[in-house]
Amino acid sequence: IRDFSHNRSYIQRYCYSSDEHFMRLSGIEGNSLYDIVVTGDKGKHFVLLSAPLMGKTTELNELCWRFSQSKYFLPVLFELKNQGGLITKEMLPQKDYVESKAIVLVIDAIDEVSEYKFRDQLRELNGYANIHPNMRIVLSCRSNYRIHINDDYYTCLYLGTLTSDQVFEIASHNNCISNPSQFMTDVRNAGVAELTANPVFLNEVIEYYAERGGMPNSKTILLDKLIEKSYRIEEDKHISDNTLLHDEERRHLEQVATVMLMTGQQRISQVDLRTCMGNNDTAYKETLHYGVINASIEQDEYEFEYNSIKEYLAASCLSNMLLDKVKALVCVESGYRIATHWYNTIVIYSEIASLKNGGKMPTDLYDWLSNDNKGLLLHTDKRFAEEKNRSKLL
Repeated sequence: IRDFSHNRSYIQRYCYSSDEHFMRLSGIEGNSLYDIVVTGDKGKHFVLLSAPLMGKTTELNELCWRFSQSKYFLPVLFELKNQGGLITKEMLPQKDYVESKAIVLVIDAIDEVSEYKFRDQLRELNGYANIHPNMRIVLSCRSNYRIHINDDYYTCLYLGTLTSDQVFEIASHNNCISNPSQFMTDVRNAGVAELTANPVFLNEVIEYYAERGGMPNSKTILLDKLIEKSYRIEEDKHISDNTLLHDEERRHLEQVATVMLMTGQQRISQVDLRTCMGNNDTAYKETLHYGVINASIEQDEYEFEYNSIKEYLAASCLSNMLLDKVKALVCVESGYRIATHWYNTIVIYSEIASLKNGGKMPTDLYDWLSNDNKGLLLHTDKRFAEEKNRSKLL
């Protein structure tokens, strides 16, 4: 239980249930998460789903703030990555009401653990939901974990992207954009509407457009910008003064991210972090200038600020390996199916590999994904797949 504040830069988002896909794809406004949860028309227990970096955490914080303004509800927020372990039923509210206020339990990012721990966590939460059928419960995770969600316990809600009208309105109020209509035309012509529909990437696209006069051709460029912006520049030092050291720090971050995904860890100890850097004190200190990796509450452990940044760094590391080695790392039991917690990393990896291959997905990579991981291909950038392959997949 905590005090919640309203984010003034919050952009109204809409949610859609599984049977409202047509509305979502057509850009028709759905219902706000608050309206869905407060009315209970679609049930009492929900899982909010979306792709990475789509604003699920922001949406849940806004939800808690809305409920905190009511005299009838008491929001309780848990963030799994800050728990240092799985959330058990004993840690959660034991009553549905506190002083005549109905508890609204919100748990953010239940997927920020390995695939196996995720199943254990979901099993624990399923049991809790079964004990509290009338309590409003809202969980969140990335959409590729949908296959593990039991519809008997939760209603799945998909967080909608920004509409084109919202993107235009945001661009109109941004001082960097002198001609919003031209900006929207350039977005369409460049085929990057998917990037601008993401609230996290939109500001980066606008900044890139203002600086370069054109559009970024992939989200990897925007992820790189986020990483570079996080670099903490000391007063007497500039990034350009030591490019080799800066590149080395980046490689260390990629190694750390890959190790954490391989081991299913959300946090890494100071000892293990130093080990990843060859116990080089200079490399250790310089790498921590990146704001994307922060000390946890315990201070002797470190974690990435965004799961998506960790996945992108790991994808960058994988892009320097042969495909057979990549398969050995990311597939379940030395097979061909990609483990769920590697899913988004391989989506980004496929984009990096395609850019290195002149903008076309390498044939061996496409064959592997199309034969054994068709669902993943639907989340890759369609511009990198040949038209004949897109038709065959369809």
